[in-house]
Amino acid sequence: MKAKSSEEVLIVYLNENRIGTLHRHKAGKLEFAYDPDYRGIPLSYSMPLIERIHGHDTITPFLWNLLPDDTRLLATWGRQFQVDSSNCFGLLREIGEDCAGAIRFVSPEEEKEAQHGGLTPITEKEIGRRLALLENDPSAARSLTDQGRFSLAGAQPKIALRQQNDNWYIPWGKEPTTHILKPPRSNFSGLAENEHFCLKLASSLGLRAAESTVQTFDGNKTFLVKRFDRMKRKEGLYRIHQEDMCQALGIGPERKYENDNGPGIPDIMGILSSSSRRLEDRESFIDAIVFNYLILGTDAHAKNYSILHTRQGFILAPLYDIASFAPYIQTQKDERLAMRIDRYYKIAQIRKRHFERTAKSCNFSSKRLLQQLENFATQMPRICEEVGHSTINEGLDSQFIESLVKSLTERSKQALDLLTEK
Repeated sequence: MKAKSSEEVLIVYLNENRIGTLHRHKAGKLEFAYDPDYRGIPLSYSMPLIERIHGHDTITPFLWNLLPDDTRLLATWGRQFQVDSSNCFGLLREIGEDCAGAIRFVSPEEEKEAQHGGLTPITEKEIGRRLALLENDPSAARSLTDQGRFSLAGAQPKIALRQQNDNWYIPWGKEPTTHILKPPRSNFSGLAENEHFCLKLASSLGLRAAESTVQTFDGNKTFLVKRFDRMKRKEGLYRIHQEDMCQALGIGPERKYENDNGPGIPDIMGILSSSSRRLEDRESFIDAIVFNYLILGTDAHAKNYSILHTRQGFILAPLYDIASFAPYIQTQKDERLAMRIDRYYKIAQIRKRHFERTAKSCNFSSKRLLQQLENFATQMPRICEEVGHSTINEGLDSQFIESLVKSLTERSKQALDLLTEK
């Protein structure tokens, strides 16, 4: 489709395959059009290939979900690139070269250059310097002199880099990043240890979860997540297309919490009914709901669940961005989940019958849900101890880990008591 003079255009790629064009009309309205001959993976579950053109109200939520939630960072980028921070098109034109999943945004002038790429070395000392600056300056993740440009969604400051042969690089062009680095946050002490522990705990209980480590760069302890939307192939590193559940449902990031009229458990279970491994993914998602209930994972909103697209369809992505709020509270009385169980968000109000009603609302076996709640609650004290020893041996803060193990052991006992209630 040839652009008119009154509109701006970005070419949209999935990996190295051009799939369509993103248009910004003079009035600011956006429109995405698949290329006429494109028949591959859709840009989003919310934008099926059967419809070749998708309008402003459909494409805009998808784009905003690719960008960070941090308004300070968006404002800084706006000043740096001389773009209005409320203009998602303009922001992605500048930093949309490496996004979540396989998506890449390229200006028509850079389309030939986008077929090439490379790796710029970065020292551990420089990584440490940027990590130290992130909390007060979220834009420190990248330098204006960096050739590579990336966008990572979410509220927490982070850096995306490429690890290769034990060295670190800033990739550019067609070359993807492989790891996400998250520094500790002063308002949530031990968050790096927390997320690493919870991912290992989830994996030990049989859930699919992102691989993580904790590493120190020039004295700065950092949580590293290996990107599950990247895959090694003979010809090199390959991006796997991913989108979060807000994108799949066509909902903006401002509605990521169910209490803000965002997605709930039945909405996501509805999407997973179309998964290429429907039964397994629906069970895995319910297992994740049970797990987050047990660990007080109060931030498990719709953007923290994703699907991975393949030519055979889509599947539920591994768990990521999971952490327990237990170490940061004095009482669980008022703690709320991001998605309600039956009618309730407050953990103290949730009873066995509310899990049963939730299962029924999703056309899911309540027996299977309650069995998994009992299984997890029974196993968690032992597995928490094992994961605690393992993570302390990795050099994590033993006092914080021991406190977390104690809190989650108590949560397990409370859940088992819940199951015996009539």
